[in-house]
Amino acid sequence: MKAQPYRLIGQRSASRLRAGIAPVLADWAGAWLPDTVEVQIREITALHLFMRDTASARVQKRVSWLDDNWCALLGGGDIFQRLGALLIGEHSHLQDEPSAHTSLDMEVAAGALHELMQRLLAGPDMAHDAVPSCAGTEAVPATALRPGSGAVTLRLELGATEVDLALSPATVNRYVEFEPAPASGAGKKLVAFDKALAGQRVTARVRLGTAEFTLQELASFEVGDVVTLDKDGRIDKPCALVFDGAASCGWGYIGKRQGHLAFRLTDVTHNTVN
Repeated sequence: MKAQPYRLIGQRSASRLRAGIAPVLADWAGAWLPDTVEVQIREITALHLFMRDTASARVQKRVSWLDDNWCALLGGGDIFQRLGALLIGEHSHLQDEPSAHTSLDMEVAAGALHELMQRLLAGPDMAHDAVPSCAGTEAVPATALRPGSGAVTLRLELGATEVDLALSPATVNRYVEFEPAPASGAGKKLVAFDKALAGQRVTARVRLGTAEFTLQELASFEVGDVVTLDKDGRIDKPCALVFDGAASCGWGYIGKRQGHLAFRLTDVTHNTVN
């Protein structure tokens, strides 16, 4: 399968990812979790940063589907026992048989997590049992650990238990492209966005060059985008992207692209376009 240039996950893309995954988590929780326990996404982190900062991050299980779609369970081996205890309680009838207690915990947790990973791969529009997945303990591909790959780690909070799941760039991209249905009546008596911003332009300055954008273009900026500046030259150092004297909108690097200076975004804030 031909490789795709997946983006890093910026703030707005992370919101789309949360919106797309929310119904998947809700369906899984309804099937597996006690009524007193809720599941929520506590944090979304780029996979390469998570692996860099978490010494104990080992792949405990990996479920794959359709070439480059995969989901991996990260963390220590005790996650199955801890989640199993959450799912089926204290097992008072097994207190005299701790080995059976632990075995049951791990078996139930393994089944629940496998189904959760299947559901995440299937997405909000497919039944999880329709995904012809395969499971193993293989490490994630080296390409997913590169900065800018688009692979992310979801830290899920299930009561007092946390679960870390890594999603492949291809799987993330499918969720980022997911658009929730608009609320009933949304957009009534509102001016079209294109008309409201027509003719409005803003100038960006990056030390050695400038570029001009419409507000629509500025609002669409994502981490990983490249902006061509108006001067020739060559330089490779970090710098800030500033719009018309306002606070920095992002950080990145100036480099050379097709004979012109260009600015590649590595971090974006959208405070100037809210």
